[in-house]
Amino acid sequence: MAGKWITWSDQPGRLVVWVDGEVDIDNAGALRDFLAGELAHADITHVVLDLSAVTFMDTSGLHALMATSRRADLLTCEFTLILEPGGPVTRLLELSRTSGQFRVHTPKPAAIPAVPPTATRIPVLPSQRGAEPSTTPAGQPTTLPHRREVTRV
Repeated sequence: MAGKWITWSDQPGRLVVWVDGEVDIDNAGALRDFLAGELAHADITHVVLDLSAVTFMDTSGLHALMATSRRADLLTCEFTLILEPGGPVTRLLELSRTSGQFRVHTPKPAAIPAVPPTATRIPVLPSQRGAEPSTTPAGQPTTLPHRREVTRV
């Protein structure tokens, strides 16, 4: 199942990104690039990446998490993962011995609200690096929207 992510902000300076489905070689680069773009904005001081609904993640997804964590550190931005206890991302971090490199919450803290119905839903699409631009079946471009197009509540 292809993944998707949903973004919203519930506090000034905090961006919450909820991801579900699979994060693998086909879409990890797009997620990494999207998070890097969000981190580049001075008004973001904390990014919460909720991966509790991810059903599969491979090492390219792990690489995207590590790259985002490093970038957040350089920008003095707090980066927090929310994981399902015993879930696929939790197991990947344990097997790769990388869980200590992240600020992790399992389960989701009450301070992070549920996804609001007005949150922006963004399909996670394969990275288009080196490929011809493609479109969805509805004819929409598969590239990710820029931050200005992401609606926050």
